[in-house]
Amino acid sequence: MEALWLLLIPALLVGGYFLVRGFMRVSKSIVELRSAMTELAEAGAALTAAQDEVSRLGATVDEVHRR
Repeated sequence: MEALWLLLIPALLVGGYFLVRGFMRVSKSIVELRSAMTELAEAGAALTAAQDEVSRLGATVDEVHRR
């Protein structure tokens, strides 16, 4: 029975190490994902602003052509 405990403790230590390492990688991935989503939101806002500017330019061109 004592031999079982002697085998169980190193197995738990090694398993715990890999579990913590896995959680650290997941945490890093989540931070990178949040950063990417923030950048995507900023790009979406810039794209919307550019689309508005192109619409105004198109309206101006149409108005000039009508004259």
